[in-house]
Amino acid sequence: MSGASSAAFRGLAALMLAVVVVGLPRFNRHDWLIGTWTAGGRDAAVHLADARVYTATVRWIRAGAGSGAGAAGRDGLQAPFSWRPLAPLVAATLPFDAMTSLNVVNLLSLAGAVLLLYRLQRRLALGGRDALRGCACFTVSFPAFYYATVGNVDPAFVFVLAACLVLIHDRRPLAAALAVGLGGLAKEGVILVLPSLAVATWQARRSWRPAAAHAILALASWAVVQHAVRTFVPVPEQDWWPWRMSAATLLANAQRAESWITLGLSAATVAVPFALAAAAGARRLRRPVFAPEHLPLWTGLAASLGYYGYSWLAAYVDGRMFWPVYLFALPLAVYLTAPAPGRDRPASAAWSG
Repeated sequence: MSGASSAAFRGLAALMLAVVVVGLPRFNRHDWLIGTWTAGGRDAAVHLADARVYTATVRWIRAGAGSGAGAAGRDGLQAPFSWRPLAPLVAATLPFDAMTSLNVVNLLSLAGAVLLLYRLQRRLALGGRDALRGCACFTVSFPAFYYATVGNVDPAFVFVLAACLVLIHDRRPLAAALAVGLGGLAKEGVILVLPSLAVATWQARRSWRPAAAHAILALASWAVVQHAVRTFVPVPEQDWWPWRMSAATLLANAQRAESWITLGLSAATVAVPFALAAAAGARRLRRPVFAPEHLPLWTGLAASLGYYGYSWLAAYVDGRMFWPVYLFALPLAVYLTAPAPGRDRPASAAWSG
């Protein structure tokens, strides 16, 4: 193993440890040592919010899901949370209680997302140290600390998004299109990566026909999977798309301090590197800000910000909805603050330092 590869391995190993350290304080919502800072302190382990439904989904799967045994536990199922069965399905195979199993899956998903983010940045010709810096920002961030191990499924969603992005930048549009469909099992919001897929395919083929074809395939596979999940999972109310925009939802979110606090804390991770890039002046910004190879990322950044903005109008908004922005914004922020292009390593060295 070369010195650069060894450094990359050590850096990634340190980040894997950091994932555990960052996720440990809120693991299973026990809020160790930080109970007075979090929403509810000790009560957070009792008032599980969305996690109550996700853990109920784990128990339903363990009881037999569609069988008669599984039907006995369907009272705990609820739309749209039980329509995101990927993380609960994996958690159901683990020998722990539902909450612990789900959060073990979440930690593994977050660790996998870090590795995929590293690969993505190396595919974008960023140096090994710069790629590790981007991964560190992703790992030691507010969403990773506050939401990774509280019984939700957002880490699995972020992992699936990262996998789709890697496939897109590996120029494997067919696999990426199918991954978008299957990724809907983690969370329906994976569809936000579709514009990046279309733009990347157009760049590779210089034709809108294959771009449209792969986008349609991704949308169709996503719709089929969503319909199948909604058909199979017996939630009490079958509202195919419960996230309807309204002024009332926007007003309710705007009146909650948590909406603004989580926005500030989540955005700081990516806003600071962008601000440093702007403050660096012409010396750092001689490389093109809108480099052609980054157009899929800029497109995805716009889509992910749109997803977050939509959440203000249609859901209970917090930092979880901002988390996907990291996968598009951090590689761009690292690129803008990285050393001169001549010091970058080639994109083919995807995993080496």
